[in-house]
Amino acid sequence: MILFCYFQIKPIERIAFSFTEKDVLSEIDAAFNFVEADSKSEPFLVQEIAKMIAESEQVICFFDVVESEGLGALSKAIEALRKSKANRLFFVDGKNQQLQKVLQMLKQPVHNFESTAQLKAVLTKSINS
Repeated sequence: MILFCYFQIKPIERIAFSFTEKDVLSEIDAAFNFVEADSKSEPFLVQEIAKMIAESEQVICFFDVVESEGLGALSKAIEALRKSKANRLFFVDGKNQQLQKVLQMLKQPVHNFESTAQLKAVLTKSINS
């Protein structure tokens, strides 16, 4: 299973309830399982996502972040990423020092999100390799 996680680490008033690049995923591979959560999500939802991470062969995470926000509820999903044996790929849109430290510990490629075209190119290469 290929799991695509859209995680937002933002104040509640800045959380968007849609991922604008979601259509790009179906152009690359229709088999993506898509989940989304934010730093304010219910613990049950994040626990379910953590289970999905544990069961996935490949996990792609897109973090949409602002600097001043803590990881909050997403720490459980990030811990599942740390334990996961899946191929992992990370995209980050924005800056968040706490997240950067955690991702450095995971020792996986982290791509700064630049454009939808860049996202599509990196995902296509990753899926096809």
